[in-house]
Formats: sequence, structure tokens, C-alpha cells
Amino acid sequence: EAGVDQEHPDFSCAATRLAGCRVREACDAVEEAMQANSEEVAAKASALEQHIKAAESLPEQELMRGMSLLKQVEMELSAVRELSSALTDMNCAAVKQALERARGMSLASRWIDHAERWLQQSEANESRRS
Repeated sequence: EAGVDQEHPDFSCAATRLAGCRVREACDAVEEAMQANSEEVAAKASALEQHIKAAESLPEQELMRGMSLLKQVEMELSAVRELSSALTDMNCAAVKQALERARGMSLASRWIDHAERWLQQSEANESRRS
């Protein structure tokens, strides 16, 4: 970049395309981590957020895709935290409510299975007591 006219239209265009490529690759990495239900989702989402913030300009499509993915990751991680908290508190009503919110979310799939087993055991224990 030293000695390059950064105001030149060709430079600006190339910088925008490069930023778009970086955001696109970061989006792909987030999607792959989500599909694999990987522990790396938060780190990949953080990297995506940094690429979006670092870009002075981005193609609208790349920006929208990146922002949508960040929103989805936050929503799913929030649902996982809520379900985890409800299970930790051993609160049946809270677990049921959190389960309803988490259904269909890829990051919550392990937690959903765990919560459903826990609820079945809790209900079985409750019926034995009655």
C-alpha cells in the first residue's frame, strides 16, 4: 500500500472486492461450524464480525449475509445458554420453555437431546412419588 494512490478508483474497487472475499470466507466458516455443531462457532463469528468492522465498504450482499449470520449465531447461543441455565437450576417449567425456543436450532441440538432425557427422568420420578 505504500506508494499506492489509495484514492484511485482501481484501488478502492480492489479493496472492496478483497473485503467482500474475506467476509464471504468468514461467513462460509461460520456456516460450516454451525452445521458441524462445532465448539468453534463463537470464535468464527467473532472473526466474521472483525472482518465486517474492518471493511470500509462491502458489497451489500456480503454485508447482509454477514449480519444475518451474526444475528443467527447470537440467537442460537442465547438459546443454548438459556437451556443450560434452566437445566442447571433443575427447573422443569424453565426447561420446557427453553426447549420450545431452542427447537430447530443447530447449535442447541445436543442440549435439546439432553434436556428431553432430563425431563423424561424428572417426570418419571414425579409420577413414582405420586
